[in-house]
Amino acid sequence: MKLLLVLAMFFSFCTHSLLAQSEDCNCVEVFEEVVLSVDENYLALRLDGTGIDKKTYQNRVEESRKSMGSVDPEQCVATIQEFLNFFDDKHLFVFEQPKYTEAELESAKTAIKAEIKPPVEIINQVNNYSGREKLVGFYWDGNSILAIQAIDNKLEARIIKSSKESASPGELKATFKATPNGYSATYYAYNYSARYLEGGLYKQDSLLSLSGGICWQKIGRNELESAFDNFADPSLPTFKDLGNGTTLFSIPSFSADYQKFMTVIRENAPLLKKTEHLIFDIRGNTGGNAVYFAFISAYAKQNLRSSQGRLLASAPTLTYFERLAKNTPEIYQPVVDRIKGNMGQVVDGPAYPEREYKASEDFHINRIAILTDHGCMSASESFIIHSKAVNPEVQTFGKATAGVIDYTSVNAIPLASGGSRNIYFGYPTSSLHKDIPKNGFNKTGILPDVAIPNQVEDPIQFIVDYWNN
Repeated sequence: MKLLLVLAMFFSFCTHSLLAQSEDCNCVEVFEEVVLSVDENYLALRLDGTGIDKKTYQNRVEESRKSMGSVDPEQCVATIQEFLNFFDDKHLFVFEQPKYTEAELESAKTAIKAEIKPPVEIINQVNNYSGREKLVGFYWDGNSILAIQAIDNKLEARIIKSSKESASPGELKATFKATPNGYSATYYAYNYSARYLEGGLYKQDSLLSLSGGICWQKIGRNELESAFDNFADPSLPTFKDLGNGTTLFSIPSFSADYQKFMTVIRENAPLLKKTEHLIFDIRGNTGGNAVYFAFISAYAKQNLRSSQGRLLASAPTLTYFERLAKNTPEIYQPVVDRIKGNMGQVVDGPAYPEREYKASEDFHINRIAILTDHGCMSASESFIIHSKAVNPEVQTFGKATAGVIDYTSVNAIPLASGGSRNIYFGYPTSSLHKDIPKNGFNKTGILPDVAIPNQVEDPIQFIVDYWNN
C-alpha cells in the first residue's frame, strides 16, 4: 500500500537524449487512458454514498482535457496526479519510471556538482532564517546530514556531509514546494536519477515523510558534527524504556526494509517481555506493508474476525487476484471466479478467514496506547483497526489520521500511452469491508479516543499522565 512515487526531470540540465526520450509520451493520450482506467477500475466511482459528485467529476474531465495538449511530457505525471486529486484518495495515483541512460545520469551529476554551495554558507542561512516555513532545518536521511533552506520561492535540500563517497558537501538533494496538502518535491537519488515525490512534515514537525517510504528525521544544529554512527535509520522502529514498566515503541514507517525491521523487533523482545504499558508512536507513518502482524499477538486478547469487502470486476483486477491465487488459492480463487463471471460489476472481494489469537504467556502488556497524527495513512490506519479488533482496550491518542484506508490493496498497471517514460496507473482494488462508504474512515480519518491539545509539548508524557490519573 505504498503511497505516490512518480519520477520526473524538471531542471535545465536535461540533455537532448532525455528530452528525445520523452517525445513518445503524448500527455493527451496518457490522460485519456487514465480517465478510462479510473472508470473501469476505481470502485469508489461505482458505489453510492461516497460523496463523489459524478457530474462535477465529468466537468473536471472536460476542463482538464482542454489543457492536456499544452502539457510538456516532463510535467505530464504531475499534471495528471493533480487531476486525480479530485477524489482525495492517495491510493489513486500515477507514477513513472523512465529509464535514464548512463550518459543522462552522468549529465545530471555534472550539473548538480557544478552548482555546489559552501556548507558553511548553507548552515548559516538555515540558522539565521526568520520566516515561518516549518520545513527549514537540518535532517538525517540514513546516509547524509541535510539542510533545507528557503531560497526565494522554493525550498532546497542540500547535503552537509554524507557517508556516500559519491556525494559532495553542498550539492543539491531535493527541491520542495508547499502545496495545499503538504509538499511536492523533485528528489535526486544517490545515482542522480530524479523523482517527483509528495509528502508532509509530521510528528510535531520532526519527521518528513515522503512517498516511497522515504523518511528524513529532523535533527538539531548541535548534532551537525555528530558521527554517522550516532544516528539510526529514520525509517526503522525504535524502542525506549520509560521506566515503571512502560515502553515507547516508535514506528515511523511500515515501508522499512523487512529484515531490518524484524531484527529490531527481535533485539527488543526482552524489553517487550518486561513491558506492562506499551505506547506505540506511529505519527508520520504514511503506510507500507502489514508487518505489524509479526508482533500484534503480544497483546491480542481475542481473535481477529473474518472480513470481506467489495471490488469492481475488471481485467487488471482479475490479473492482480490471479497472481495472488497462485500462492493462496483458498482465499483468492473464488474472487477470480467471481470477477470472470461479472466483468464491469461490483462483486464480493476476498473473504479473509478469522485469525486465532490466544493470550500470550510470554508477554504481560496491560495497557496499549497508539499515538497518531494526520500523517498516519494506509497500513498504519490498518494497524490501528486490527489492534483494536484483537484488543478492545487499545486506546488511540493524538489527532485524527489522514483517512486513506477505505479503499485498499493497491494494484499498478502500465499505461501503453506512456511510451519510454513508463507511466503507471495505481488504484485500490477493493474496499476495507462491505459497509464502505457508510461506515468508512476516509472522510474523517480515524478519530482518536483521547484528543491531545495542540499546546501539549510532550504527547508521550501526556499519555503516561493520563494513565496515572
